[in-house]
Amino acid sequence: MEHELVSAAEEACRDPEVGVILLECSDMPPYAAAIQAAVGVPVFDFTTLIRWLNGAVAQRPYGGWV
Repeated sequence: MEHELVSAAEEACRDPEVGVILLECSDMPPYAAAIQAAVGVPVFDFTTLIRWLNGAVAQRPYGGWV
């Protein structure tokens, strides 16, 4: 599965207008890092949204460098 997704992302990123990849299937987040490493653009999925939302509603005290 990883090889197919990376290949599809590489194909999509041949278009200079593509600046981000959105993984819309809940089976794809485990492959996000491999896709990003291959194509060099940000990769978003539902876990990205969950982490972003959690960071907004469950702030941690600042403890140095971000």
